[in-house]
Amino acid sequence: MLIDADDTLWHNNIYFEQTTETFIDYLRHTSLGRDEIKQVIMEIEHANLQTKGYGAESYANNLVEAYIAGSPNGKSTRNSSMTSSISV
Repeated sequence: MLIDADDTLWHNNIYFEQTTETFIDYLRHTSLGRDEIKQVIMEIEHANLQTKGYGAESYANNLVEAYIAGSPNGKSTRNSSMTSSISV
């Protein structure tokens, strides 16, 4: 199997990871741990992948959606147990 990956993605992925960690620190969720929040973000990313694709803009939108879903009065476009489990 041959995989042709964009070198830019490999080198810039650390920035996405650092941003995720900073987002989790900022969120200071009261009931979910870091790994659980990362899982929520990943589920949102996968759900939005077909319509929004990859990249900084779609990633930022995914974090906004995760923040809204995790806020006390947040509303999300998701109708799954994922968003109900991240209420603050």
